[in-house]
Amino acid sequence: RLFSLRILDLSSNVLYGKIPLEVGYLEQLVFLSLALNYLTGPIPSQMFQSKLLLELFLQNNYLTGTIPSDIRNVNESLVYISVGQNLMGGTITSEICWLGRLRELQIDNNFFEGNLPPCLGQLVHLDVLYLFSNRLTGIIPTELAKLVKLTYADFGHNYFVGQFWPELVNMGSYQQRLNYLYMNDNLLTGRIPEAISTLAGLYALYVSNNYFTGPLPSNIGNMSSLFVLWAQSNQFTGPIPESF
Repeated sequence: RLFSLRILDLSSNVLYGKIPLEVGYLEQLVFLSLALNYLTGPIPSQMFQSKLLLELFLQNNYLTGTIPSDIRNVNESLVYISVGQNLMGGTITSEICWLGRLRELQIDNNFFEGNLPPCLGQLVHLDVLYLFSNRLTGIIPTELAKLVKLTYADFGHNYFVGQFWPELVNMGSYQQRLNYLYMNDNLLTGRIPEAISTLAGLYALYVSNNYFTGPLPSNIGNMSSLFVLWAQSNQFTGPIPESF
């Protein structure tokens, strides 16, 4: 057995079948990538026995099931996790909220459903959040606006409802690191608030294919860092702001 193995990268091959339970016995493992293969079945809970695991990449496979609650076991180590582009589903376990060192969470292009756990706002080191192309519902939790280290947030192609994440705008003076915000292809309503201009670090804003109404924010043209604004297929009215 490879008891001393610390890095295991088997990505971009033609591997198939289930992930062996024995992977969980590699207690010195800090990096594991099985991405871009043809793996099937659920993520084995044994995978989270290594208390040293920093980075886990399982994206672009055919994995099913949900994220095991045992992920809590790596709460003092895990920094990156990617399970995007699979066939996973169910609700997002709140056990993720124990991953206090997590910087990047990618669960995009799956079939996850239900509401986001509000406790995700506890992930104070989170930098990248990929949630797009799932079946997530409800409002975007207030608590997520407290993630002041967030630079990239993608909520697109889900079924989120409510207004334009008002708590985020209220925290605008603390959200100077947020560069990319995707809220497109949801069921969002109401107006884009004038205070969006407080998000001074925003490079790209995607709000297309929702049900936003009212005029565009009059000061949106003053966002000097913004280089992409996708707002088509909504119900905006009124003139194009002179600040453009």
